[in-house]
Amino acid sequence: MGAKGKSRRHTRKGVIRSLETEYDFARLDYKRLTHPGKGKSKLVGVAAASVVYLLGFSAAYSGWSSGIVPDETFAKIVWILMVPASVVGGVTWMIIDSRLEYPVRRTMAEYVEDLESKGGLLWRYGPLLELIKVKRVNITGAIESSREGRGSEIDPQDYAAILNTLRKELTSNEGLPITGEISKRLEENLDGC
Repeated sequence: MGAKGKSRRHTRKGVIRSLETEYDFARLDYKRLTHPGKGKSKLVGVAAASVVYLLGFSAAYSGWSSGIVPDETFAKIVWILMVPASVVGGVTWMIIDSRLEYPVRRTMAEYVEDLESKGGLLWRYGPLLELIKVKRVNITGAIESSREGRGSEIDPQDYAAILNTLRKELTSNEGLPITGEISKRLEENLDGC
C-alpha cells in the first residue's frame, strides 16, 4: 500500500515537473494577458455612446430652443436617443475589445503551433486529460488533433484552459486520481517526448 502511494505521488510530481518544463504558463494565461485592454475598450465604448447621445441631444435641443420641436417631443427624443447611443457604444466596445485581444490570441496561437509542431504535445497527457472537465471545451477533440499532428487547429484559449485546469488539478490537495494504469500510460506517452 505504501509503495503504491509513493509511486502515485512520484508520478504526480513527475507530471507537474514535465508540464512546467515543457510549457510557459505565463504565455498561456489568457485572462491576465488581455486584462489591460479591457478597461480601455470599455472607455472607448462609453465615449462613443456619449458622442452619439450628445450629437442627438444637441440637435434636439437646438430644435426645441428655436421652437421647432415641442416640449413633449423633446422629452421623448431625449429618452429615445439612449437606445442608439447604447447600441453604438456596445458595438464599439466589442469591436475595440476584439481588436485589442487579437494580438494576444495570435501570439498564443503561434506558441501553440510551435509546441504542437514537435509531434504533438498535448496528447501525451491524454490519460489525465480524460479525467478533467473544462466548460465549453472539447478535450477529446483537442487530444485527437494533437495526436494527429493538427495541434495548430486547437483554439489557443481552449489549449490554455485545458493546460491550466490540468495544472490546477494536479497541484490541488485532492488532485486527480492517478491509478496504476494511468501512470503506466503516462510514462509510455512521456517517454516518447
